[in-house]
Amino acid sequence: MAVIAVFNQKGGVGKTTTCLNVTAALSIAQQSPIALDLDPQGHLTLASGIKDVRAEMSMVAFFKHKTPLAGLLRDTSRGWQAIPAALELAKLDAMLGSNPQAATMLKNGLREDLALTGAPIMIDCCPMLGVLTLNALLAADRVLVPVSADFLSLQGVHRLDSALNV
Repeated sequence: MAVIAVFNQKGGVGKTTTCLNVTAALSIAQQSPIALDLDPQGHLTLASGIKDVRAEMSMVAFFKHKTPLAGLLRDTSRGWQAIPAALELAKLDAMLGSNPQAATMLKNGLREDLALTGAPIMIDCCPMLGVLTLNALLAADRVLVPVSADFLSLQGVHRLDSALNV
């Protein structure tokens, strides 16, 4: 099971588009990918064709109620499975921030619930480095950092590289 987090602290650089296109390519290659939407805006959820998302059937349920990830999987109209985001994800930093085990919840959940599927996991991160993004980064084998070709974006990559290599 390969786990790839798509992250950059800068907004508007194509994180969701990159995650969506890599997920689609994996699906075309018959790899049966699973996409996790950790951005409260839910653009990956929307682009995957998932509508009518309720918090109790989204990533919120995993983090808030420890609902097993396998029980939250939704088939998409695009040919892969996904666990959608809900707006309530934005509240999780405040709720989980003081819990010392909060940053490894996703890593443990993937190992316990989805490892046997062998499916590649793509994680769309929000641009904020909070509990949700830390979960994605600690669960990931690889981090894919989309950037635009401008000075500020490249400076952001250097800062991110320094932070990840601590």
